[in-house]
Amino acid sequence: MLFRSTTLNWIGICYTKLKDFDKAFNWKEKALVMRRELLGSDHQDVLKSSFELAQIQVEQGHSEEALKMLRDVASRQDKLLGCHPYTVQTYNALGSLLEKFGNNCEAKSVRSKAEEYSCEINKRQIEYRRLSSDEN
Repeated sequence: MLFRSTTLNWIGICYTKLKDFDKAFNWKEKALVMRRELLGSDHQDVLKSSFELAQIQVEQGHSEEALKMLRDVASRQDKLLGCHPYTVQTYNALGSLLEKFGNNCEAKSVRSKAEEYSCEINKRQIEYRRLSSDEN
């Protein structure tokens, strides 16, 4: 079943690249439902799929639905992943959408959190490289 959900997701990705957002949404939604059933709603792959579905909603002009979904994904990613590139990506997308709606105060707060996590990720990468070079 997991392989099937991955296949459905890839079909959705193909339609996204073709800019056929209605078909992309349908395939990615099927994949998301299946992943949610198999992995639970708080699994990293489910959250990533939810993020991608929200991005398609933005392309379709369904910005209010996308905003709701991105807020949910950001909240759950923050709790489950914390400082992680996916969380940064979601916060940045959420910030852009909030700016589109003219909610600049919340957008600034969200982007600030994304920047904080980005800085922490960079620090961790530098420390990892330093430790790796010390071992050699």
